[in-house]
Formats: sequence, structure tokens, C-alpha cells
Amino acid sequence: MQSNGGVMPSPLRSPAGAPCNTLFSGPAAGAQASAYLAREDARIGLITLDMGGTSADIACIEGGAPLEVTEAVIARRQVDVPALDMSTISAGGGSIAWIDGSGVLSVGPHSAGRIQARPATAVAARGRR
Repeated sequence: MQSNGGVMPSPLRSPAGAPCNTLFSGPAAGAQASAYLAREDARIGLITLDMGGTSADIACIEGGAPLEVTEAVIARRQVDVPALDMSTISAGGGSIAWIDGSGVLSVGPHSAGRIQARPATAVAARGRR
């Protein structure tokens, strides 16, 4: 998946071939999936929210497809690659904090995305301490 919501061209299938084209690939996939899953509403227009482990991003869908731009900004630096028109509105909420066997607070690699089918488990940890 590229930042513009498309697939990598055949010679560049590996992200190592053009890493700048994949900078926004996660949120782009969320916007594309939203447009697909809400096909009827997407024709009229909608706003999507994609919350991942590092960011929460919104995108606008008009005419059944996410809006596109020819440049994006990451870490306050302009990146001249085609991308979907998305805005990061907050930090993500996907990483899970936990206490390891030594009593040390750790974060990740476990993710709430792994257990999102049961949202209560992400909050209540199923009653475990």
C-alpha cells in the first residue's frame, strides 16, 4: 500500500524500493477501506477516522474516493509524494502498557488492534491485574 492508497508498482513491490511512498500507507489503507465498506454513503461524502498505534487520522471521502494531494507533511517537513489528504488529530491508542514479570512498566509490542473484536478487553483486561 502506498500513501496515495494504491498498490506498489511491480518493480517496487518491496517498501525498500521506494520507502517515501509508504510513509502514510497505514492511514491510507484505513481511508480506502472506509470508502469501500461505506460505498453508498461514500458517494455522498463522509469523514473517516483511523486510529492506529501511533496516530489517529481523519480523511474526507467525496464521490466514493478519498481526496488526494501531491505533497504531505511529516515531522514538519514537506514530502513531495502523492498521498491521500489526511490530517493527524491525535496520538494513537493502540499500544498496550503492561507490567512485566520483574514489575517493570512496558509498552507494546501488544496492540489493542489485536483484540479489537472484544473492545472491553482492551480497557478492562478481562479482570486481570
